[in-house]
Amino acid sequence: MMPNRHFNFTKRALELLLPELRRYRVYDRGGYESLPGLMIEVLTNGKKVFRYRRKLKGRDLEVTIGQFPATTIDTARHVARDLATEVSQGQNPNKRKREEREQERSAETIGQLFEAYVVEFELKIRAGQRRLKSLEDAHSIWKNHLRARFANVRVEELTADHARQFFRALMAKKSPWIYNKCLTLMKSIFSDLDHQPLRRLKKIASTKRDRVLNREELDRLFEAMKPEPQIYQDVVMILLLTGQRKSCVLSMEWSEIDYHNDVVV
Repeated sequence: MMPNRHFNFTKRALELLLPELRRYRVYDRGGYESLPGLMIEVLTNGKKVFRYRRKLKGRDLEVTIGQFPATTIDTARHVARDLATEVSQGQNPNKRKREEREQERSAETIGQLFEAYVVEFELKIRAGQRRLKSLEDAHSIWKNHLRARFANVRVEELTADHARQFFRALMAKKSPWIYNKCLTLMKSIFSDLDHQPLRRLKKIASTKRDRVLNREELDRLFEAMKPEPQIYQDVVMILLLTGQRKSCVLSMEWSEIDYHNDVVV
C-alpha cells in the first residue's frame, strides 16, 4: 500500500515534495479551493503526476490528468471538476478517452501509425528498454516489404481478409524469416488498437539449422584469415569459439575478461 497524505495544494508545497523509496500520494484537502478526489502522486524518479480518483458504480476509478508543473494546480482542479461532473452522470472518463483515441487513430493511415510507433520506440531506446539495432531492423522491414502496400492505407480499411491475402502472397515469395519479421512489426504497430486485423495470423515455425562447417571448409576459412590484421582474426576466433553475436563480441571490454580463470564474463 502507498502511504497517503493530504494538504491544501499550493505551488510551493508541491515543489517541496521529494521522492522516496516508494511512490506516494498527497490529496488536495483543507483549502477553500481544494477538490475532493484530486491528488498528486510522487514517483520514485521524482516525477509528480496529478490524478483524479473516485468511485464509479462501486468500483475505484482513477484518471490521469497531467504532470506537475507543466500542468498547473488551477488546471488540474478545473479538469478534476469536469471529471467529477462526468462521473456523477455515470460516465467513465477513461472509456471516453480510449474511444476518442481510437477514433483519432482510425482516421490515420498505417504509415502514420508506423511513425508513431517509431517515436515511442525511440523513447524506449533512451530509457534503455530497447536497442537501436531493433529500430533499424524495423525501419528496414517497413521500407523493403511493407511501406509500398500499407503506408497510405487507412487503419480501419485493413481487414482480416486483406491482411491474410497479403501475408499469404508474402509467404510464397519471401523466406519464413521475412514473413515472421513483417508480421511481428505489423502486430506491434497495431498493438494498442481495438481494431486487430492481424490477430489470427500466426508466425511460421522456424526450421532448426544443422549446417556446420566441415574440416575442409574450416581450413579454407583459417587460410583466408591469415592476411588479415590480428585483431580481426581474434574477433573471428571468438565468434567461432563462443557462438556470441557479432555485436556482443565487438562491444567487449577488458573488464569482461577474467585472466585468472581464462574466461569471458
